[in-house]
Amino acid sequence: MLKKILIGVWDNIKTELGTFFASLISLVLIFTLINMFLFGAINLNIYRIKAENSNQAIIYVENLDDDKRAEFENKVKNIEGISEIQYVSKQTALDNISKELNVDLNGDDNPLEDSYFVFIKKGANVDNLRVDLESLSEITSMDLREDVITKTFNFSNGLDSFIKYASVSLAIFAFIMIYTISISNVKTRKTEIYSNLIKGNSKLFIRTTFFIESVINILISGGLSYLAYTYIRTNAIGLVQTVFGEDVQIAPMNQEIQVLLVVILLTIFLSLIINYILLGKYFRISYYEKLYKLEAKELEEAFEQVEEIESKEENEIKEEVEESNKLTEIEKLKNMIHSNNDMSEFEETGKED
Repeated sequence: MLKKILIGVWDNIKTELGTFFASLISLVLIFTLINMFLFGAINLNIYRIKAENSNQAIIYVENLDDDKRAEFENKVKNIEGISEIQYVSKQTALDNISKELNVDLNGDDNPLEDSYFVFIKKGANVDNLRVDLESLSEITSMDLREDVITKTFNFSNGLDSFIKYASVSLAIFAFIMIYTISISNVKTRKTEIYSNLIKGNSKLFIRTTFFIESVINILISGGLSYLAYTYIRTNAIGLVQTVFGEDVQIAPMNQEIQVLLVVILLTIFLSLIINYILLGKYFRISYYEKLYKLEAKELEEAFEQVEEIESKEENEIKEEVEESNKLTEIEKLKNMIHSNNDMSEFEETGKED
């Protein structure tokens, strides 16, 4: 049975080799487009996460003992919109400054204050956050950076919307293309399908040959699109690093490969649905009998129209010939009359002589 199916698949490909390669090229373009979208979406998401992680305010507090500091930290963590806080003692801050400046500052009095990095959740209301923090008496001052945080939130929300709508649009486009390719493959092989049905091959057998052909096409196009995308990705990364420097963070290709494999599997599943459910009528013998009857009727009507046109043309030709013959007869009569007149004149001249 497997051998018979494989022979059927090969016959399908061999019969319409041009259709097979057209489908292959179309799928390569679809997969490459999906890969490029994934590359942009994943790397923009990395930038978004980095920006969100930098959404931190700095608050400075008075000197607190361990108990009061623990109590204060609980108050801050319970404020809506704060994800976590990180304590930095004034001695740690002084050591960091000494390290950056390469100067020993430990001998002097430490003028700094204890501080906290406050990490803010996405979508938090910055104005309410400021009010809640200012209500805490332990805080001496703060740097909330409202403008930067608001811009980051707007970018993050915009990116979410773009990825959502672009993903839906790309999925619809891919479905339409794959569905169109599947229908084209079936419609260009109507004669072969009808012949198989007449020979007694089951609808399941014919569908399976088309499905396996689709799987072969998808796997080959997936591999080719991966090679094309790797080339495009390498050149794109080189261009970005040339413009922005080599420190630009680029996501590893592992995520993209995983998503590509998922896309290929989904495409195979979609092809399964299309071949076995959505294209059911194309594998019924009644469909082709009705189709060929309709085509025969159309051919008969076209033949009758051609006969009518040819008959009309023949009549027109006959009329033209008859008209031409009449003109010829008239010319002959004119010539005869002219000749008779000439003879009469000649005879009269002779009599006078």
